[in-house]
Amino acid sequence: MKRSASGITSKVDAKKRKNAKSSYHALDFYKKTYKGLPHEDRYIPSLSASAEWAAQHGTIIKKVLYPASYIHIAPSLVFPSVVYNDLMSGPASPVTRFFCEGSEEVGNYLQEHRLTPVGTSSAPVVKFHGGDLCAPGTWKGEKSGSFDLLVCLSASGFIPESCRHFLRQGGLLFVNDDFGDACLAKANPAQWAFIGALVPTKPDTCACDKDTRSTCELITDPDAVASAGLFCSKRKPHTPLSADQLLSNRGLSFSSRPAKAKQNAHAYLFQKL
Repeated sequence: MKRSASGITSKVDAKKRKNAKSSYHALDFYKKTYKGLPHEDRYIPSLSASAEWAAQHGTIIKKVLYPASYIHIAPSLVFPSVVYNDLMSGPASPVTRFFCEGSEEVGNYLQEHRLTPVGTSSAPVVKFHGGDLCAPGTWKGEKSGSFDLLVCLSASGFIPESCRHFLRQGGLLFVNDDFGDACLAKANPAQWAFIGALVPTKPDTCACDKDTRSTCELITDPDAVASAGLFCSKRKPHTPLSADQLLSNRGLSFSSRPAKAKQNAHAYLFQKL
């Protein structure tokens, strides 16, 4: 595995990197995919709020794992070292091209726009492992218990279970519930302590401003979470969903779920027990 000057590494043959077409523009592809650049990403405020909560509780998030990430590199603007993964990992896949052919462009962009100082002048560390996240060979070189934060966004409904062992004890899970991953974590209180719900607030500044943490609130009070209808049945009297009901939602989109919630937060924060 080779590291470029930009700090990005990927499991891609060095010869393919050398012969990559110079006409490839990674950030143009990113902007087309996400309708904006990483520093404009809607998850930046909630990732920053999670980092702030961790710091207030004596932990600095340094190393992050993001399975099934596609090319969503927004976490690298907040955290100094992020390992990405996606199933689309063939030499011609858009993900491989982004992390391989676009490594210098992406690395320079992250160096310029990162929001949280990491204490050194070195470039943010970005690694990419292509392949099935459940296959042992995919994570070569990554050790169990070596990550501070596990990011799970719009994934399969199984990542909190499949990748939990990579988190250190007390590490954090940043997760949305598009396919029931948050439901899976909430249904297993012996493995995951629920910290709170991340809810965007009205921004006081433009989306590209460097200080965006004030645009997201982390709701930790259990009564406030219940009052907001989070993890509560859509049907009156809106009682909290049971563990069985939560588990029945894993892997399913909101419209297909047998146990629908009254409301859903932008993202949730859990801690590994």
